[in-house]
Amino acid sequence: MARYRRWLAAAIGIIAVAATVSPIQVAQASASAETADQKMFVYFRTWRDFAKDPAVNKTRMSDLPAEVDVAIVFPWDTPPDNPFWTALRDDYVPALHARGTKLVYTYGIDGLLDRAYPNTAQGYSDLADRLLGDSVVKYGLDGIDVDIERDLAGEDLQRATGVFKALRAKLTGKLLILDTNQDGSNSLFRNVHGDIDYLLEQSYGRSVSGLQSTWDTYRPYIAADKYLIGFSFYEENGAYWGDVIPPFETSRAYQFAQWQPSGAIKGGLFEYAVDRDGIAQGDNALRPTTYSWTKDLKRAMVGTTPPPTGCAATNGADVAIPDRATAESTVTLSNCPGSASATASVEVHIQHTYIGDLVVSLVAPDGSIYVLQNRSGGSTDNIDKTYAVNLSVELANGTWKLRVRDAARTDVGKIDTWTLRL
Repeated sequence: MARYRRWLAAAIGIIAVAATVSPIQVAQASASAETADQKMFVYFRTWRDFAKDPAVNKTRMSDLPAEVDVAIVFPWDTPPDNPFWTALRDDYVPALHARGTKLVYTYGIDGLLDRAYPNTAQGYSDLADRLLGDSVVKYGLDGIDVDIERDLAGEDLQRATGVFKALRAKLTGKLLILDTNQDGSNSLFRNVHGDIDYLLEQSYGRSVSGLQSTWDTYRPYIAADKYLIGFSFYEENGAYWGDVIPPFETSRAYQFAQWQPSGAIKGGLFEYAVDRDGIAQGDNALRPTTYSWTKDLKRAMVGTTPPPTGCAATNGADVAIPDRATAESTVTLSNCPGSASATASVEVHIQHTYIGDLVVSLVAPDGSIYVLQNRSGGSTDNIDKTYAVNLSVELANGTWKLRVRDAARTDVGKIDTWTLRL
């Protein structure tokens, strides 16, 4: 996607092309107002995963919320022998699959133009096999995303088209996505539009008023439910797109979630740099996230209602964790009627120099104990993680405790902050 090269925004004003009415357009014109099928795709930057560099990174791909339909592995500066890839295969993929999230791997267009392979049908097939083997097969993923940010011609267009179509033939039952900052006049798109499952339009920094004209360039070729528009969170030391400037209800990201192509329903919304969800524009520090924008945007897009505000609480007061002792931090809920949720979450931030010493538990108001982490993580420093917990048998209101027991000698730490969402 070349986003890591900090490229500047594409021109906002894209001129619509004229098109004759097609069967696709007729079907779109009769689309119902149902929006519940709109999807949320997110790009997760591999080089900012905790497993890639525990000393500096604060987020794990497995902590993505259930609102994410497709998580896209966006690789850069993550060597093949980095622990991230083992974590992806052994931990993240199973965890995300268990909650219904699919995972897709991004290749830049240059990956389809490898001249080590002949410009022949067999060459296309062989290169497609290698690309699949290095991603979908190796890590158990659900498809491939191809990023193109320039127009192609001549041999390059021939090669890219051949490899793309070879990928389509081999990706039986899996996703093949094209993402771009171009429009519907792009030569590769014109050649392969019938082979893609989704088209992701990088609309970072663009005015909502220009979305329809861009869609009009695609409309003769793909159905609206294959079309997703995307915004970007602020990358550390990155471009100032201005897509997620609070308040939420007036932000460009929210307007994108609400926008629909004329006479149709879009396929959904995608986010770039989801690991930066909630980080203010200009804040270059690496921080943990609760993915609040992602959750709220999905709800806004599909028309669901967020849980009452009284059903979440945070305690940000530091509590020391002495050596071989137990520490507790409490929150009290009084405005959340009924039972807690089967999809409750506990966001935990603990500073400790050896997290393998720790047993972390949530204690319900009736005294029931839910173990969140039991002496795992070895010599790793600090816990910055969100745990999913089924609390549906518990009444929501009352005093909840985060209990942390240090079960071994030498290392100490503190509970920094924690949030309970019911």
